[in-house]
Amino acid sequence: MLPNINKKLNEKQSETDEVVDDVPKSDASTNHVVEKIYKEHSRALLAFINSKCGYNTDTAHEIMQEVFIALARHINSGGHLDQVSGLIYKIARTKLIDHYRRQSVRMQDAHDDIGDHQPPCEMPSQERIVEGEQRLKKLKAIVMTLPPKCQKVFVLRVFEEMKYDEIATLCEISQSMVEKHINKAMNIVKEKMLSDCD
Repeated sequence: MLPNINKKLNEKQSETDEVVDDVPKSDASTNHVVEKIYKEHSRALLAFINSKCGYNTDTAHEIMQEVFIALARHINSGGHLDQVSGLIYKIARTKLIDHYRRQSVRMQDAHDDIGDHQPPCEMPSQERIVEGEQRLKKLKAIVMTLPPKCQKVFVLRVFEEMKYDEIATLCEISQSMVEKHINKAMNIVKEKMLSDCD
């Protein structure tokens, strides 16, 4: 059902008088033209708008109403209606963009900057520091027991954070061999670390 263009146009105009003072009020001929366009294009236009706003029918209907209000303003201001379909879809795209911009601004305003509310950083206890140092010492000892090639590849990957292809080039081996050495080293380290925990 076509919204009452006069009423809506007048409401919008009174809400934003300073912006739309020069927009003439709709007359009967404008209503007739808009009504005719509405009957011809509303179903397809609503489907288009609905698909663009995530099938939120309330939002789609609001945007559709804004489209026809803008169309009435266009007609009242002497705008041409050469390609009505193109015009209403252009207006719809503009209204959709406006909708998403407003929504984006609302989301930014509602966003709470986490930087302002960071929880206090807890310093680890002396016990945890000592425990961490012991685990690191254990890890170093385990790495030292690895076969030389395996040890070198493991250190380059884990401690130097090199990529597989870089390690392969440096060690003059294939990337698949790099992968095998790393897997072997990881399994040994994991097994020994877990056995020491028992």
